[in-house]
Amino acid sequence: MMNPSFSAYKTRFVPAYGARLSLHKQQGVLIIVTMILLLIISGVAAYAIKGTGSTDAVANNTRTQALAMQAAEAALRYAEVGVLNQSAAAPGVALDAAKQVFTIADAPISVSTPGDWTVETKWDKSTSTSTVVNLYALDGKAACPTDYTSNASRKGDFCSLYKRPPECMAQYASSDKKVVWVTCRGFGPDVVASVAKDLPNGAEVFLQSVLRLP
Repeated sequence: MMNPSFSAYKTRFVPAYGARLSLHKQQGVLIIVTMILLLIISGVAAYAIKGTGSTDAVANNTRTQALAMQAAEAALRYAEVGVLNQSAAAPGVALDAAKQVFTIADAPISVSTPGDWTVETKWDKSTSTSTVVNLYALDGKAACPTDYTSNASRKGDFCSLYKRPPECMAQYASSDKKVVWVTCRGFGPDVVASVAKDLPNGAEVFLQSVLRLP
């Protein structure tokens, strides 16, 4: 007579062959799913990193463009004051040496002649006629300080921030010398200095105002 407890023991602890095969298949599918999920996560992470880099580049470009605009605007205000000071002097009376002046070019020789500010070579290359507005002049100083370790030396930020100073030109719009075009271009802090006024490689902004003289 067979012992019932022994038979139950065998039935309970010895799995069938089909059950073992099914377990192996499940383990194989789990590995494949895990690998697919890892690939998806890796792709999302790489895209996120790339997006972060693009955002930083856009933010930096926006910053340099804004700083170039700031330099151009400061130079334009400086040139406008110089033009107004020069035009305020009575004929035959010397200009006040304490006031800044800005040279005004003659008007175009004819209506069909473009203004100097529209001609590329008037800004770039050796034929440039634009006037450099020194950074220290925008800071209201006699020269750019060489020591920026104290707050007093940072009274103006143009000398410490920019490498290439802005450039301006003024020209009479007509022969009666009643209207003046004042045009300036500013550069971002990424633009290196150029004595020859070469075409800049970086942020550049042009601003213009039209002054009607008394």
